[in-house]
Amino acid sequence: MRIKAKCPVCTETVELTIHHLDRRQYCTKCGRMFKIPDADKLQKAIETAKQAGNSVIVDENGRIYG
Repeated sequence: MRIKAKCPVCTETVELTIHHLDRRQYCTKCGRMFKIPDADKLQKAIETAKQAGNSVIVDENGRIYG
């Protein structure tokens, strides 16, 4: 499964695999390291997005907005 994540600094979108979940990732554009949420938080974000019908953002601390 492919996962897209946005850098919280420069908003560059990086494409990752499930092996990157619950780890830190370097942005390919600005080089900042940011946290990829674990599978449970990602699933909650997906469910929230379906209910909201809009974009949902999960920050590097796993907090969900949207």
